[in-house]
Amino acid sequence: MDGTLMQRFGTTCFKIFTKSTSPKRSESGDTFRRDCTTCPCYKCLIPGDQLNNMHIDENSIILQTHENMCAAVFSHNAEKYSIHEHKNFFWNFMRMNIYDAIALDRMHLQKIDLFPYMLDFTKDMIMYQFGSQIITKMDNRMATITPFDGLKILCNGYQQGVRFTGAEMRDVMKIIIFVLDELYTSVDKIKHQDDVKNKPFINCNKLIQCFMEYIKMYITSRKEKFSEDELNNFEQEIIKWSEDFIKLFKSFSHSGLQLPKLHVWRYHTIHTIRRYGFLTG
Repeated sequence: MDGTLMQRFGTTCFKIFTKSTSPKRSESGDTFRRDCTTCPCYKCLIPGDQLNNMHIDENSIILQTHENMCAAVFSHNAEKYSIHEHKNFFWNFMRMNIYDAIALDRMHLQKIDLFPYMLDFTKDMIMYQFGSQIITKMDNRMATITPFDGLKILCNGYQQGVRFTGAEMRDVMKIIIFVLDELYTSVDKIKHQDDVKNKPFINCNKLIQCFMEYIKMYITSRKEKFSEDELNNFEQEIIKWSEDFIKLFKSFSHSGLQLPKLHVWRYHTIHTIRRYGFLTG
């Protein structure tokens, strides 16, 4: 994952650092290996097993700084923090915490990470509950949406999966509520022995509500200026969606939704906007 700092007085985007990326994107994030990374978030020192905790006291979150990252590098513990073991040029500028200044990129956080996760977990969930035929039904709905200006019809349906581009993700956002509306009921649910213990039935209306919260949150994130009240409301939108996302999909995630970018979105978005301005991307 590339960390970039937007120079607010121009349009130049400076690359700050690059974290190692695995050949294939995994659910647990493409920026670290779970077996060797203790603190995978690129903005703070939250332990990896707390990435799915949506009720952390924000005052207890320790941000990455020149001092603690320098200590990690020179003690040969850089890998635990998902950074490279070499001196960072920006350590020379002590008045600016480059780790705090790394800009959140709305596109990477939402259109090509969090939203695809939602789609992937939705696919896994409804296939578990109803079998593969439900995906065919979903694809048929997606491919037969009445065209309108600015919408690209995705003729191959959801089975394109991770091949959706950022632009296609925007189109999916426009139609996903209609695709999911009354897609299923509890009548045809497949019975599993572990339903009660691990994977409870997810009501279609609750699923739709989670997507509606996400879309509303995404629209808000596109604003280029926030009043304090608007920022507080945006924070509540993020909290509500994050909590519902965890409730719905945690049991369908191999990592229990220990996703670095989910944590970043939940705990670092509002702070970044307050300190550095609107989100880029």
